[in-house]
Amino acid sequence: MKKNRVRGALQCWLPVLSWMAAIFYFSGQSDLPSHPSPLLDAVLKKGAHFTEYGVLSWLLYRAWSTQLGKRGPSVALIALAWAVGYALSDEWHQGFVANRHPSLWDLAVDAVGALAALALASLKPKLPH
Repeated sequence: MKKNRVRGALQCWLPVLSWMAAIFYFSGQSDLPSHPSPLLDAVLKKGAHFTEYGVLSWLLYRAWSTQLGKRGPSVALIALAWAVGYALSDEWHQGFVANRHPSLWDLAVDAVGALAALALASLKPKLPH
């Protein structure tokens, strides 16, 4: 019984932790590729922020839903709070990386991406595992 609980917890939380580690890794890079067009570069980078935190919030929603045995607005709020909290810590982390800096604009894009993913998740009655 205990073995199944550990395996279940790993299945829930390992994707979350792996995704957070990937965000942390890329956030720690001082030289990210840039597109020659400043406008397209900004769109691509903001799109990446939107997507990475959308995925994180969905993974958090999936994990918390499984752990708590329920879905809905209260679980979405937990997932959103964790995703935005991680985004805030990620921006703080960038303050210590050469050629990077914290940005409230990036934090806002992260939060909107997280919220958008949770809104989409709420439209689907059963999340895939």
